[in-house]
Amino acid sequence: MKMLVVDDESFELELNRSMRVADVVTLPAKGRNGAKATPDSLRKLIAHDALNGTPASELAEAYGVSESSVSAYKNGASSTTTYHEGKGELKDFTDMTRDKIKNRAQNKLLLALKHMTEDKIKEVKPIELSTIAANMSRVVEKMSPKEQTTVNNNIVFYSPKQISKENYETIDVMPDNMR
Repeated sequence: MKMLVVDDESFELELNRSMRVADVVTLPAKGRNGAKATPDSLRKLIAHDALNGTPASELAEAYGVSESSVSAYKNGASSTTTYHEGKGELKDFTDMTRDKIKNRAQNKLLLALKHMTEDKIKEVKPIELSTIAANMSRVVEKMSPKEQTTVNNNIVFYSPKQISKENYETIDVMPDNMR
């Protein structure tokens, strides 16, 4: 490995040149009644953290939103009223994040299964390796989209044609003048 020896002045100059200092930004007020909504970039950040396992209560407190909003953002919706109708950029982002998590879990699952050789089973308790495989498969299942099955039942009601009294043959029992 190559190393470069520099003097203190050069080191400080390079350190200061490459360091980035983040500005502290005050978040705008969020919510209803004329207040600005939560910015999309913040929704994505909250959704990402929620999908990666941060509890909703912690996220709600840290970002100043409600726990139900955290849940909606995690689902790809911009509010609780559109919870089941996630769409747009946020939905695409949450789907992409879920896919990344799912792919990582699948890779770990395959790695755990790969290491379940006869030699390993003899040396290591198979319960440990099967536990890893089972846990990774649960993560994959949890991150996979839920398949919505729709049942297409057709109900047909038969209603016979109604016949009026004009369709029947009538017999006059009383003459017209007696009525």
